[in-house]
Amino acid sequence: MALYEVSTEALDQVTKTSFAKEGIRERQDLQRLLLGRIDAIDPNLFVLAEEFGDWNESLRRIDILALDRGANLVVIELKRTQDGGYLELQALRYAAMVSTMTFEQACHTLERYRAQAGTEVDAESEILGFLEWDEPNEDEFGNDTRIILASEDFSKEVTSTVLWLNDSGLEIRCLRLTPYRLAERLLVDVQQIIPLPESQEYQVRVRDKSELQRRASREKVSLSEIWKELERNCGPDELEAAREIQGWLERNGTLFTTRDGFACAIQHEGVDHYPLKVRMRGEIRFWFQYLANKPPFSDEKLRLELLDRLNAIPGIEIGRDRIAGKPKIELSAISEPQARKSFLSTLDWILETVQKT
Repeated sequence: MALYEVSTEALDQVTKTSFAKEGIRERQDLQRLLLGRIDAIDPNLFVLAEEFGDWNESLRRIDILALDRGANLVVIELKRTQDGGYLELQALRYAAMVSTMTFEQACHTLERYRAQAGTEVDAESEILGFLEWDEPNEDEFGNDTRIILASEDFSKEVTSTVLWLNDSGLEIRCLRLTPYRLAERLLVDVQQIIPLPESQEYQVRVRDKSELQRRASREKVSLSEIWKELERNCGPDELEAAREIQGWLERNGTLFTTRDGFACAIQHEGVDHYPLKVRMRGEIRFWFQYLANKPPFSDEKLRLELLDRLNAIPGIEIGRDRIAGKPKIELSAISEPQARKSFLSTLDWILETVQKT
């Protein structure tokens, strides 16, 4: 598609150029500039490092390594070429190599990256703040590795491979960076071409469901084992709260277990909604993050209303900045009968709101 400048007389076409023609280098210019505005690639990314290569017996380096809001690692590979080179093959190799990174290793990576720029950082606090976590959680960290490819353009071989890999369950995005010359100014149009933005919401739904099912299948323990741990970690009133939540989940959705607790999917017209998980350490993780990915709770106003309903329960206090994360609620906060009743009423409201969609 062409780009035009609007004047009072006409639409004047802006001249398309190339990074090579403009003398834009790959690492020294393009990568440096994108690091300064990572939101041009994705507004929900946190940069851990550039030129990351912390592995043995390899000189290969990831252009940009980042985290997303779901605590997934994101491998970003850049090219200034018009065919994308072999970006997808490089990125797959890097994604496999970095996929075992732990939360602790991510903190060390960020510390080294900032130290190279002469900056001291409390890496754990910064990462926890970005993820909206209260404490490190290795079970929730790095469960998936995403890939973002950014290039002036892509060959058919690259796009065909990416489409096939996405159909096979990976998550790879292609961003086309198109430079334009407007008088003395150089402009860059950033467009996501795979997946098409119109289809991304649907793909997010499918991916969330697949991710939870895959993790549940790989990591799950039996419900009886979860209850043994709950009984070790909780008092009688907290256990009663967990039992009532389990009963509600079983009545209104499909209960499943994970490595550290139990959760459920609320189904409505073929769409799964995931409200919360009860962890065997004696806490609830309220899954605003998953609710936010699809209607009706993709509407921020509804998530804020949900937040207000939860915060109206004595003992629960969740910040307004947590409506895209997985805030923690201690079971002890709903150990009193009236608090439990109010909490279950909030779950009823979630169900009614979903069913009205």
